[in-house]
Amino acid sequence: MPAVDPDIARRALKRHNRWLTVLLPLLLLPPPVAVVVAFVLSDEPVGEIPWGFWVLPGVLFLLPLVLVVVLLRARGRGVKWLQPVLLAGVDRPERKRITAAVRGGQPVNERDQALAVDLARRMVRQRWVYYWFPGYVGLNLFFHALDGHLERSDYVFVASLVVFAALFPFGLRDVRRARCWLAEHGDDHPDEQPDEQPDEQPGRPGAQGTEGEGWGVRQGGTS
Repeated sequence: MPAVDPDIARRALKRHNRWLTVLLPLLLLPPPVAVVVAFVLSDEPVGEIPWGFWVLPGVLFLLPLVLVVVLLRARGRGVKWLQPVLLAGVDRPERKRITAAVRGGQPVNERDQALAVDLARRMVRQRWVYYWFPGYVGLNLFFHALDGHLERSDYVFVASLVVFAALFPFGLRDVRRARCWLAEHGDDHPDEQPDEQPDEQPGRPGAQGTEGEGWGVRQGGTS
């Protein structure tokens, strides 16, 4: 992969950490808070609630928190798929231009090559989501349908499955375009490497004509 500008990588990491600072509380707090609110609003006397139910909010908070800490430590150790997207280190117009180039199969300048390669590789890696998510949602709906009725929460699954089905072709198209871009303009493509012409040596085919012409000019000049 081409060398990455340290300033871009640093800005991408800072922006990634800022996103995590906002997203993590939104992801970690709702489950335990919802359980506590349900307990408070229930008609069950507090003394009759089993102690295990009071442990549940802590488990719902601590397990994801431990997972987040493990993932952050793995990111610090250099695990590739956990590293921030390099495009996060540039401004919005630059991100749109590089993304459009990758989707359109167009080359980018040398300065943006590392960012475009990183984006294309991530687009290819995300293809597993397009196969895993529909199976997960469909399996949940299947088991609930076996019960003979659907809960209100099941309609959320149905809506998400419909939305995902509408986006599915576009996601696979992006994966295919990213693969084509890597094949045509990626690191190992020969068109991206400078053409190296072998030095012409005397007596080699192709060099004789030039050498003979040169000698003819010189001889004509001295005669």
